[in-house]
Amino acid sequence: MVVLTGCAAPTIYYWGHYEELIYASYAAPGKVSPEMQVEQLEADYQKARSENKRMPPGFHAHLGYLYYQLGKTDQARQEFETEKANFPESAVFMDRMMATLKKPPSRVIVGRDRAFRRRRECESGSSESYESPGLMI
Repeated sequence: MVVLTGCAAPTIYYWGHYEELIYASYAAPGKVSPEMQVEQLEADYQKARSENKRMPPGFHAHLGYLYYQLGKTDQARQEFETEKANFPESAVFMDRMMATLKKPPSRVIVGRDRAFRRRRECESGSSESYESPGLMI
């Protein structure tokens, strides 16, 4: 009789629902509300802290982006700062995101929404713009 045992490599990050929320937000935009994502990610963050695990790269950036979508710029800035501190390689991008927060409140276009707007303009033959509640990235 042979018994095989194996060990999964421990991860230094607590992923929680982060990956599935990112996937859902791109696969079916609008299906998962920013409010629901924030609630789920905040719960994941608390669980990670209780287990002394770090959040993965991009977690705080995404959470900051969600706060921005909800109009909570102070919380967005805090999350962008946390991402920058935890992952210094993100500094240029996080600085750019924070600079966008300083601009007057207006709607700017996210990459996938920009493509949607262009397609809609071509189909309708007009140049009326489509605005999305996102950051220009």
